[in-house]
Amino acid sequence: MCAETYKISRHEQDEYSVASFKRAKAATEAGLFKPEIVPVPVPQKKGDPVLVTTDEQFTKVDFNKMSTLKSPFKKDGTLTTLYMVLLLRNVVLISSVFYL
Repeated sequence: MCAETYKISRHEQDEYSVASFKRAKAATEAGLFKPEIVPVPVPQKKGDPVLVTTDEQFTKVDFNKMSTLKSPFKKDGTLTTLYMVLLLRNVVLISSVFYL
């Protein structure tokens, strides 16, 4: 994988993940993603659907647990699903800039 090829350590990946979540939080709080987020009604077992209008992912991250995540891709690998989500999210955000 790229992490091996370019010698990106697990620690560096975790640092990138933390920084990315902090940037996402700051940008969300500043309202920078507001035009990009479409409200989604989430059905409930009882009652009316709840309308989700913000990205809540960054609020649910426990930075202390990040370094304990195991790689699902390779035994003793450094790449975690969380890091992959961040990479894909950044690709989508960068791509969307070119279509605006």
